[in-house]
Amino acid sequence: MKKPLAIILLIIFGNAFTLALGGAAWFFVRMPWVIIFVTVGHAALSVIFARQFKRKFALGYRKIFFFGALPAFVISAVSGFFIFGADSFNWIASMFAFFYSIAYCFVFGGVLLIVWGRETYGK
Repeated sequence: MKKPLAIILLIIFGNAFTLALGGAAWFFVRMPWVIIFVTVGHAALSVIFARQFKRKFALGYRKIFFFGALPAFVISAVSGFFIFGADSFNWIASMFAFFYSIAYCFVFGGVLLIVWGRETYGK
């Protein structure tokens, strides 16, 4: 696989998966530990894929974060403003996607920062 195709797939699937998990998170409102568990597991799998992307395609962690996690946050924030109505199913799903993407950006960004620090400055 070539580098441009890998970046396109990272943008599409990384953000689509984040938005899908965030939109489905409203099913687990009564069990917040499930949302926390899914967020941490999603971030851990994303870090594993980020290390592989860095190794294979020479992408830095910053680019991986900006291509794979940040657009989901922006898309969900913008969709929350366009789909407005507190009793609308689409608005509720977009708000849960927004909150999930915020949490995912913090967890994924923090773990990537830790991995980058360990790789750069040693253990």
